[in-house]
Amino acid sequence: MIASGTKQNNIGPIRLLAASMVIISHSPEMLDGNRSRELMTRLFGTLTFGDLGVDMFFLISGYLITKSYLSSSHCHYLIKRANRIFPGYLAAYFVCILLVAPFAGVELSSLSHTEFAKIAYHTLWLDMPRLKGVFITQHYHLLNGSMWTISYEFRCYLFVMLVGALGIYKRRDIFLLLPVIFLFLQLFIARDFYPSSSGLRMIKEILMDDPVQFTRFMFVFTCGMSFYLFQDKIKYTGLAALGCAACLLAALFIDKLAEPAVCSLGAYALFYLAFKTKIVDINNRYDISYGVYLYAWPIAALIISCYPAITPVYLCCFTFILAFGAGAMSWYLVEKPATKLLRYLPKEITAKPVPSLVS
Repeated sequence: MIASGTKQNNIGPIRLLAASMVIISHSPEMLDGNRSRELMTRLFGTLTFGDLGVDMFFLISGYLITKSYLSSSHCHYLIKRANRIFPGYLAAYFVCILLVAPFAGVELSSLSHTEFAKIAYHTLWLDMPRLKGVFITQHYHLLNGSMWTISYEFRCYLFVMLVGALGIYKRRDIFLLLPVIFLFLQLFIARDFYPSSSGLRMIKEILMDDPVQFTRFMFVFTCGMSFYLFQDKIKYTGLAALGCAACLLAALFIDKLAEPAVCSLGAYALFYLAFKTKIVDINNRYDISYGVYLYAWPIAALIISCYPAITPVYLCCFTFILAFGAGAMSWYLVEKPATKLLRYLPKEITAKPVPSLVS
Protein backbone atom coordinates (compact mmCIF):
# COMPACT_ATOMS: atom_id res chain seq x y z
CA MET A 1 0.00 0.00 0.00
CA ILE A 2 3.02 2.16 -0.30
CA ALA A 3 3.62 2.61 -3.97
CA SER A 4 3.46 6.22 -4.99
CA GLY A 5 0.73 7.70 -7.15
CA THR A 6 1.37 9.58 -10.36
CA LYS A 7 -0.39 12.46 -12.05
CA GLN A 8 -0.64 10.37 -15.24
CA ASN A 9 -3.43 8.24 -13.75
CA ASN A 10 -5.96 8.07 -10.94
CA ILE A 11 -3.93 5.91 -8.57
CA GLY A 12 -3.55 8.81 -6.10
CA PRO A 13 -7.26 9.53 -5.55
CA ILE A 14 -8.06 5.80 -5.44
CA ARG A 15 -5.46 5.23 -2.70
CA LEU A 16 -6.85 8.15 -0.72
CA LEU A 17 -10.35 6.70 -1.15
CA ALA A 18 -9.10 3.34 0.14
CA ALA A 19 -7.62 4.97 3.25
CA SER A 20 -10.90 6.82 3.79
CA MET A 21 -12.84 3.57 3.54
CA VAL A 22 -10.75 2.13 6.37
CA ILE A 23 -11.71 5.12 8.56
CA ILE A 24 -15.40 4.66 7.71
CA SER A 25 -15.15 0.97 8.59
CA HIS A 26 -13.27 1.41 11.88
CA SER A 27 -15.35 4.24 13.32
CA PRO A 28 -18.39 2.26 14.55
CA GLU A 29 -16.41 -0.84 15.54
CA MET A 30 -13.84 1.05 17.61
CA LEU A 31 -16.60 2.39 19.84
CA ASP A 32 -17.85 -0.97 21.12
CA GLY A 33 -16.33 -3.75 19.01
CA ASN A 34 -19.63 -4.36 17.21
CA ARG A 35 -18.76 -4.98 13.57
CA SER A 36 -22.39 -5.58 12.62
CA ARG A 37 -22.98 -1.81 12.59
CA GLU A 38 -20.38 -1.32 9.85
CA LEU A 39 -22.13 -0.15 6.68
CA MET A 40 -20.81 -2.70 4.20
CA THR A 41 -21.26 -5.56 6.68
CA ARG A 42 -24.88 -4.56 7.19
CA LEU A 43 -25.46 -4.52 3.45
CA PHE A 44 -23.61 -7.66 2.28
CA GLY A 45 -22.75 -9.60 5.44
CA THR A 46 -19.28 -10.54 4.14
CA LEU A 47 -16.52 -7.94 3.70
CA THR A 48 -16.23 -4.59 5.46
CA PHE A 49 -15.26 -1.27 3.92
CA GLY A 50 -11.95 -1.75 5.73
CA ASP A 51 -11.40 -5.12 4.05
CA LEU A 52 -12.23 -3.61 0.68
CA GLY A 53 -9.97 -0.60 1.24
CA VAL A 54 -7.00 -2.77 2.23
CA ASP A 55 -7.61 -5.07 -0.75
CA MET A 56 -7.57 -2.01 -3.01
CA PHE A 57 -4.21 -1.00 -1.52
CA PHE A 58 -2.73 -4.44 -2.11
CA LEU A 59 -4.09 -4.73 -5.65
CA ILE A 60 -2.57 -1.37 -6.59
CA SER A 61 0.70 -2.24 -4.85
CA GLY A 62 0.88 -5.57 -6.66
CA TYR A 63 0.56 -3.73 -9.97
CA LEU A 64 2.97 -0.87 -9.25
CA ILE A 65 5.56 -2.83 -7.27
CA THR A 66 5.89 -5.38 -10.06
CA LYS A 67 6.47 -2.51 -12.48
CA SER A 68 9.10 -1.10 -10.12
CA TYR A 69 10.91 -4.44 -9.83
CA LEU A 70 10.98 -5.07 -13.58
CA SER A 71 12.56 -1.66 -14.18
CA SER A 72 15.18 -1.85 -11.39
CA SER A 73 18.18 -3.83 -10.30
CA HIS A 74 17.59 -6.09 -7.28
CA CYS A 75 19.54 -3.79 -4.99
CA HIS A 76 17.92 -0.61 -6.18
CA TYR A 77 14.47 -2.17 -5.94
CA LEU A 78 15.00 -3.21 -2.33
CA ILE A 79 16.41 0.18 -1.36
CA LYS A 80 13.46 1.99 -2.97
CA ARG A 81 10.92 -0.21 -1.23
CA ALA A 82 12.57 0.13 2.19
CA ASN A 83 12.91 3.88 1.66
CA ARG A 84 9.21 4.17 0.90
CA ILE A 85 7.86 2.01 3.71
CA PHE A 86 10.17 2.45 6.72
CA PRO A 87 10.43 6.26 7.25
CA GLY A 88 6.68 6.84 7.47
CA TYR A 89 6.20 3.67 9.49
CA LEU A 90 8.97 4.50 11.98
CA ALA A 91 7.69 8.04 12.46
CA ALA A 92 4.14 6.81 13.14
CA TYR A 93 5.42 3.99 15.36
CA PHE A 94 7.36 6.28 17.67
CA VAL A 95 4.66 8.95 17.63
CA CYS A 96 2.36 6.26 19.01
CA ILE A 97 4.91 5.21 21.65
CA LEU A 98 6.15 8.63 22.75
CA LEU A 99 3.13 10.88 22.24
CA VAL A 100 -0.01 8.76 22.12
CA ALA A 101 0.87 6.22 24.83
CA PRO A 102 1.05 8.80 27.69
CA PHE A 103 -2.49 9.93 26.81
CA ALA A 104 -3.55 6.28 26.52
CA GLY A 105 -2.68 5.55 30.16
CA VAL A 106 1.00 4.50 30.08
CA GLU A 107 3.77 6.14 32.08
CA LEU A 108 6.86 5.90 29.90
CA SER A 109 9.11 6.58 32.89
CA SER A 110 7.98 3.26 34.38
CA LEU A 111 9.25 1.27 31.40
CA SER A 112 12.56 -0.53 31.79
CA HIS A 113 15.48 -0.39 29.36
CA THR A 114 14.63 -3.95 28.34
CA GLU A 115 11.08 -2.92 27.44
CA PHE A 116 12.36 -0.01 25.36
CA ALA A 117 14.74 -2.41 23.61
CA LYS A 118 11.81 -4.72 22.79
CA ILE A 119 9.85 -1.73 21.48
CA ALA A 120 12.71 -0.84 19.15
CA TYR A 121 13.21 -4.49 18.15
CA HIS A 122 9.61 -4.79 16.93
CA THR A 123 10.25 -2.07 14.34
CA LEU A 124 12.62 -4.42 12.49
CA TRP A 125 9.62 -6.63 11.71
CA LEU A 126 7.29 -3.73 10.91
CA ASP A 127 5.12 -4.78 13.83
CA MET A 128 2.41 -2.76 15.57
CA PRO A 129 3.49 -0.66 18.57
CA ARG A 130 2.70 -2.83 21.58
CA LEU A 131 2.35 -1.58 25.15
CA LYS A 132 0.27 -3.05 27.97
CA GLY A 133 -2.39 -0.92 29.62
CA VAL A 134 -3.23 1.38 26.72
CA PHE A 135 -6.81 2.59 26.21
CA ILE A 136 -8.04 0.20 28.90
CA THR A 137 -11.52 1.74 28.91
CA GLN A 138 -11.98 1.03 25.20
CA HIS A 139 -12.86 -2.20 23.45
CA TYR A 140 -9.51 -2.39 21.60
CA HIS A 141 -6.45 -1.93 23.80
CA LEU A 142 -4.20 -1.00 20.89
CA LEU A 143 -2.06 2.03 20.13
CA ASN A 144 -2.45 1.48 16.41
CA GLY A 145 -4.69 -1.31 15.20
CA SER A 146 -4.13 -0.53 11.52
CA MET A 147 -0.37 -1.05 11.36
CA TRP A 148 -0.58 -4.85 11.44
CA THR A 149 -0.90 -4.93 7.64
CA ILE A 150 2.43 -3.17 7.01
CA SER A 151 4.55 -6.25 7.67
CA TYR A 152 2.47 -8.27 5.20
CA GLU A 153 2.98 -5.53 2.63
CA PHE A 154 6.75 -5.81 2.94
CA ARG A 155 6.58 -9.60 2.72
CA CYS A 156 4.82 -9.10 -0.61
CA TYR A 157 7.70 -6.87 -1.75
CA LEU A 158 10.17 -9.64 -0.93
CA PHE A 159 7.97 -12.15 -2.74
CA VAL A 160 8.22 -10.02 -5.90
CA MET A 161 11.99 -10.46 -5.72
CA LEU A 162 11.67 -14.21 -5.12
CA VAL A 163 9.46 -14.62 -8.20
CA GLY A 164 12.05 -12.72 -10.21
CA ALA A 165 14.92 -14.81 -8.89
CA LEU A 166 13.06 -17.97 -9.92
CA GLY A 167 12.58 -16.62 -13.45
CA ILE A 168 8.79 -16.89 -13.28
CA TYR A 169 8.23 -13.46 -14.86
CA LYS A 170 9.51 -14.91 -18.12
CA ARG A 171 6.72 -17.53 -18.03
CA ARG A 172 3.47 -15.69 -17.50
CA ASP A 173 1.43 -18.84 -17.95
CA ILE A 174 3.17 -20.31 -14.89
CA PHE A 175 2.74 -17.08 -12.92
CA LEU A 176 -1.05 -17.33 -13.24
CA LEU A 177 -0.93 -20.40 -11.01
CA LEU A 178 0.27 -18.31 -8.06
CA PRO A 179 -3.01 -16.49 -7.26
CA VAL A 180 -4.84 -19.81 -7.59
CA ILE A 181 -2.42 -21.52 -5.22
CA PHE A 182 -2.66 -18.78 -2.59
CA LEU A 183 -6.46 -18.74 -2.80
CA PHE A 184 -6.55 -22.51 -2.34
CA LEU A 185 -4.17 -22.31 0.62
CA GLN A 186 -6.26 -19.59 2.25
CA LEU A 187 -9.57 -21.38 1.85
CA PHE A 188 -8.59 -24.94 2.67
CA ILE A 189 -5.23 -25.17 4.46
CA ALA A 190 -4.12 -21.96 6.21
CA ARG A 191 -6.68 -22.10 9.03
CA ASP A 192 -5.47 -25.55 10.09
CA PHE A 193 -1.74 -24.86 9.73
CA TYR A 194 -0.39 -25.22 13.26
CA PRO A 195 3.09 -26.81 12.99
CA SER A 196 4.15 -29.00 15.89
CA SER A 197 7.94 -28.69 15.58
CA SER A 198 9.68 -25.59 16.96
CA GLY A 199 11.54 -25.06 13.69
CA LEU A 200 8.34 -24.93 11.64
CA ARG A 201 6.71 -22.68 14.22
CA MET A 202 9.62 -20.24 13.93
CA ILE A 203 9.36 -20.26 10.11
CA LYS A 204 5.61 -19.66 10.40
CA GLU A 205 6.05 -16.71 12.77
CA ILE A 206 8.82 -15.06 10.73
CA LEU A 207 7.52 -15.65 7.20
CA MET A 208 3.77 -15.74 7.67
CA ASP A 209 2.80 -14.64 11.18
CA ASP A 210 -0.90 -15.45 10.66
CA PRO A 211 -1.15 -18.01 7.81
CA VAL A 212 -4.73 -16.99 6.98
CA GLN A 213 -3.85 -13.32 6.59
CA PHE A 214 -0.57 -14.14 4.83
CA THR A 215 -2.24 -16.26 2.17
CA ARG A 216 -5.06 -13.71 1.86
CA PHE A 217 -2.73 -10.81 1.19
CA MET A 218 -0.53 -12.86 -1.11
CA PHE A 219 -3.60 -13.79 -3.13
CA VAL A 220 -4.71 -10.16 -3.43
CA PHE A 221 -1.19 -8.93 -4.20
CA THR A 222 -0.50 -11.56 -6.88
CA CYS A 223 -3.81 -10.66 -8.53
CA GLY A 224 -2.53 -7.07 -8.79
CA MET A 225 0.76 -8.41 -10.16
CA SER A 226 -1.15 -10.40 -12.79
CA PHE A 227 -2.92 -7.30 -14.07
CA TYR A 228 0.46 -5.66 -14.66
CA LEU A 229 2.08 -8.69 -16.27
CA PHE A 230 -0.86 -9.15 -18.64
CA GLN A 231 -1.48 -5.47 -19.34
CA ASP A 232 -0.83 -6.07 -23.05
CA LYS A 233 -3.60 -8.69 -23.12
CA ILE A 234 -6.24 -6.86 -21.08
CA LYS A 235 -8.53 -4.46 -22.93
CA TYR A 236 -10.28 -1.96 -20.68
CA THR A 237 -13.69 -0.68 -21.72
CA GLY A 238 -16.36 1.18 -19.82
CA LEU A 239 -19.03 -1.41 -20.62
CA ALA A 240 -16.87 -4.27 -19.38
CA ALA A 241 -16.00 -2.35 -16.22
CA LEU A 242 -19.68 -1.69 -15.57
CA GLY A 243 -20.46 -5.37 -16.08
CA CYS A 244 -17.68 -6.39 -13.71
CA ALA A 245 -18.97 -3.97 -11.08
CA ALA A 246 -22.50 -5.36 -11.37
CA CYS A 247 -21.29 -8.97 -11.05
CA LEU A 248 -19.11 -7.95 -8.11
CA LEU A 249 -22.10 -6.54 -6.24
CA ALA A 250 -23.88 -9.88 -6.59
CA ALA A 251 -20.80 -11.87 -5.51
CA LEU A 252 -20.35 -9.74 -2.37
CA PHE A 253 -23.36 -11.49 -0.82
CA ILE A 254 -21.53 -14.85 -0.92
CA ASP A 255 -18.80 -15.30 1.69
CA LYS A 256 -16.45 -17.59 -0.28
CA LEU A 257 -16.80 -15.55 -3.46
CA ALA A 258 -16.58 -12.01 -2.07
CA GLU A 259 -12.82 -11.52 -1.95
CA PRO A 260 -12.01 -13.51 -5.12
CA ALA A 261 -14.59 -11.34 -6.90
CA VAL A 262 -12.97 -8.18 -5.53
CA CYS A 263 -9.56 -9.34 -6.79
CA SER A 264 -10.78 -10.23 -10.29
CA LEU A 265 -13.97 -8.39 -11.25
CA GLY A 266 -13.26 -5.56 -8.84
CA ALA A 267 -9.64 -5.31 -9.93
CA TYR A 268 -10.69 -4.87 -13.56
CA ALA A 269 -13.06 -2.04 -12.61
CA LEU A 270 -10.41 -0.55 -10.31
CA PHE A 271 -7.70 -0.43 -12.98
CA TYR A 272 -10.18 0.86 -15.53
CA LEU A 273 -10.88 3.80 -13.21
CA ALA A 274 -7.16 4.21 -12.59
CA PHE A 275 -5.93 4.23 -16.17
CA LYS A 276 -8.84 4.79 -18.55
CA THR A 277 -10.94 7.56 -17.03
CA LYS A 278 -10.47 11.31 -16.76
CA ILE A 279 -7.61 12.29 -14.44
CA VAL A 280 -8.76 13.54 -11.03
CA ASP A 281 -5.93 15.70 -9.71
CA ILE A 282 -6.20 14.70 -6.05
CA ASN A 283 -3.36 13.12 -4.08
CA ASN A 284 -1.22 12.84 -7.22
CA ARG A 285 1.61 15.35 -6.83
CA TYR A 286 1.75 14.41 -3.16
CA ASP A 287 0.63 11.16 -1.53
CA ILE A 288 -0.88 11.52 1.91
CA SER A 289 -2.75 8.20 1.81
CA TYR A 290 -0.02 6.25 3.63
CA GLY A 291 0.04 8.77 6.46
CA VAL A 292 -3.76 8.88 6.63
CA TYR A 293 -3.78 5.10 7.01
CA LEU A 294 -1.03 5.13 9.65
CA TYR A 295 -2.47 7.84 11.89
CA ALA A 296 -6.24 7.35 11.64
CA TRP A 297 -6.46 4.65 14.33
CA PRO A 298 -4.56 6.46 17.13
CA ILE A 299 -6.41 9.68 16.31
CA ALA A 300 -9.78 7.91 16.58
CA ALA A 301 -8.74 6.19 19.81
CA LEU A 302 -7.72 9.52 21.36
CA ILE A 303 -11.01 11.09 20.30
CA ILE A 304 -12.94 8.24 21.94
CA SER A 305 -10.91 8.57 25.14
CA CYS A 306 -11.83 12.27 25.33
CA TYR A 307 -15.45 11.87 24.21
CA PRO A 308 -16.63 8.32 25.05
CA ALA A 309 -20.25 9.09 24.08
CA ILE A 310 -19.37 10.31 20.58
CA THR A 311 -21.44 8.86 17.74
CA PRO A 312 -19.87 6.87 14.87
CA VAL A 313 -20.72 9.64 12.39
CA TYR A 314 -19.00 12.37 14.42
CA LEU A 315 -16.07 10.08 15.18
CA CYS A 316 -15.65 9.38 11.47
CA CYS A 317 -15.82 13.08 10.53
CA PHE A 318 -13.33 14.27 13.14
CA THR A 319 -10.98 11.38 12.38
CA PHE A 320 -11.12 12.28 8.68
CA ILE A 321 -10.11 15.87 9.31
CA LEU A 322 -7.29 15.12 11.74
CA ALA A 323 -5.98 12.08 9.85
CA PHE A 324 -5.80 14.03 6.60
CA GLY A 325 -3.78 16.69 8.42
CA ALA A 326 -1.50 14.04 9.94
CA GLY A 327 -1.11 12.39 6.52
CA ALA A 328 -0.05 15.71 4.98
CA MET A 329 2.51 16.26 7.77
CA SER A 330 3.82 12.71 7.31
CA TRP A 331 4.28 13.29 3.58
CA TYR A 332 5.95 16.69 3.75
CA LEU A 333 8.03 16.16 6.90
CA VAL A 334 9.02 12.48 6.59
CA GLU A 335 8.13 10.61 3.40
CA LYS A 336 8.94 13.20 0.75
CA PRO A 337 12.33 14.14 2.30
CA ALA A 338 13.15 10.41 2.53
CA THR A 339 12.46 9.86 -1.18
CA LYS A 340 14.95 12.62 -2.04
CA LEU A 341 17.72 10.48 -0.55
CA LEU A 342 17.41 8.11 -3.52
CA ARG A 343 19.16 10.65 -5.73
CA TYR A 344 22.39 9.84 -3.88
CA LEU A 345 22.40 6.17 -4.89
CA PRO A 346 25.61 5.21 -6.75
CA LYS A 347 25.20 4.84 -10.49
CA GLU A 348 26.26 1.22 -10.47
CA ILE A 349 23.34 0.44 -8.19
CA THR A 350 20.80 2.30 -10.29
CA ALA A 351 21.80 0.47 -13.47
CA LYS A 352 18.82 -1.76 -14.19
CA PRO A 353 18.60 -4.48 -16.79
CA VAL A 354 14.90 -5.05 -17.50
CA PRO A 355 13.85 -8.70 -17.56
CA SER A 356 11.97 -9.66 -20.71
CA LEU A 357 8.38 -10.85 -20.50
CA VAL A 358 7.30 -13.62 -22.78
CA SER A 359 3.97 -15.41 -23.00
